[in-house]
This record gives sequence, structure tokens and C-alpha cells, in this order.
Amino acid sequence: MTSELWVVDSFYHERLEAEDKLAVLLESGRLKPVCNVYEGFEMLPAALSSLYQSGRAGKLQVRFA
Repeated sequence: MTSELWVVDSFYHERLEAEDKLAVLLESGRLKPVCNVYEGFEMLPAALSSLYQSGRAGKLQVRFA
């Protein structure tokens, strides 16, 4: 298993410009959020292991009832 870390502080001064550009892309539909949703507590182990799969993108959510 591998894990990656990005240090955002190095680019903090560019944050506002990036947020403006991303907002335009989201509003125009050219950028779509990716969300991986697992339903139920019993899916927690699968959700955690999916964090380490290659090709995973977006936000990971586990919904509990």
C-alpha cells in the first residue's frame, strides 16, 4: 500500500485565483465532482481499502443509517 501527501502551503498564494477558475469550470459543467459513496457501516472496510487502489479519484464518503 502507498499513500500520497501534497503540501498545499507551497501554493497558498495562488489559492484565490485557482478557486475562481475552478468555480467557472464547475458552473459551466466542464468540471464535474467525483464522489465515491459506500452505503452502510458494513461497507467501511471496503471503503478504507479503496483509498489505496490505483486510479481512485474524487471524494470518498461512507453513509451510515
